[in-house]
Amino acid sequence: MIQEYINLTNLKEYIHLVETTITNWGAMLWGIPIIVFIIGVGLICTFLFRFVQFKYFFSLWKLLGAMEGKSSEDKNTISPMQAFINALSASLGNGGLAGMAVVLVMGGPGTAFWVFMLGFISMAIRFVEVYGGIVFAQEGYPGPLAYIKELPFGQFFVRFYAFVFFLYIVFAGMSMQTNSIGLSLQKSFGFCPIRIGVGFALLFLYILLGGSRRIMKASEYIIPIKVFLFFIGIIILLVYHHANIIPAFYLVMDQAFTTNAIVGGVAAYTMQRAITVGFSKALNATEVGVGTAGIFFGATESKAPLKTSIISMLTAFISTNLVCAAIIFAIVTSGVSLTSGATSTELVIIAFETVIGKFAGPAVTFLSFAFGIGVIVAYTFLGYKIWEFL
Repeated sequence: MIQEYINLTNLKEYIHLVETTITNWGAMLWGIPIIVFIIGVGLICTFLFRFVQFKYFFSLWKLLGAMEGKSSEDKNTISPMQAFINALSASLGNGGLAGMAVVLVMGGPGTAFWVFMLGFISMAIRFVEVYGGIVFAQEGYPGPLAYIKELPFGQFFVRFYAFVFFLYIVFAGMSMQTNSIGLSLQKSFGFCPIRIGVGFALLFLYILLGGSRRIMKASEYIIPIKVFLFFIGIIILLVYHHANIIPAFYLVMDQAFTTNAIVGGVAAYTMQRAITVGFSKALNATEVGVGTAGIFFGATESKAPLKTSIISMLTAFISTNLVCAAIIFAIVTSGVSLTSGATSTELVIIAFETVIGKFAGPAVTFLSFAFGIGVIVAYTFLGYKIWEFL
């Protein structure tokens, strides 16, 4: 009995050590240097492609309406519209819903401004990753794998990227979403975790056995529902708290540049936190530059890479500017306390409780479920493609 207790204690200490190590590494990697690198890449893409995100911004919506919706007879080829829907779905998960609440608590209201600015930078990066995935597309090399192969020591980097990306799909994608959904279902409705896990396993199996077409079919049902519910919820919250919109806007701008900070050091630290936390969490939520969109659009075998790449920028704009920034701003507008200790989905629920009371919990849980399922379906396709390569 004593030995079992000692072993359990050692295991807990080991897990705590691993968590601390990962947290420290994450804090180091997502510091000022990586933010400067990301902004630099975004600006380079912007200048090299002549401010493509601004030049075609008002044409994006018209091009989207004219996008081809039907895929070819090849069951592993998808249409540009299906690629758009799934690229958008992959970037609209619980990392955006719950993650932006975490961003707000960690970085303050000013993060809404920096997340919004990131949207325009990320649009240029999204254009480049999709354009490369289509132009360099080769049989057996999905998305970014096709152009990574052209680098010196390309075969090594392709294998390394594919292996790391597959781990990303399993742990950062599938596991995070299923965990978020599972916790919500368990907390709100008392569902058994084992049954939830079995349910997800059966869902994955059903989708995988149907190939790309079944994955796309599932996405076409899920994406419109979750996007519609999200924006309806945000609009209701903002309309209810309409008197707070202007003060919230001033607060966001003030905190973004800390114009009222008394001590210069505090101002610099607050602004740094707003930028680094906002950028890092938003990039993780929207996946710009990771290669997911390149795989989706690369599978279309599009004959118009420039047009398709321009349209793909909308996925970055919607997920970053219209979703991530909107969540932060809506919570600020609701007037809920950011120092109560509440964060993640809990803070989102508290914000919506100011409008719909006790119905906020089930409503946000359902929205979290819809967001998570959409990402899972999209990531099933990504995992399917990478596993085929490996």
